Amino acid sequence: TKSIRRYNKKLRRNLEGLLSKCYKYGELKGVELGIYIDYTEKNEFVSYESEGFSY
Repeated sequence: TKSIRRYNKKLRRNLEGLLSKCYKYGELKGVELGIYIDYTEKNEFVSYESEGFSY
């Protein structure tokens, strides 16, 4: 339905914005960054770890 498509579009845009910030901050010297997102409703998992992330 239209509301589901709108919701999915909003999720995608938010995720793209968040990941672009992760890439940007992950490149900074002295910064270690890790983010994990579990979309249980869609059975999707997204993760990002900057190089040298040590957790």
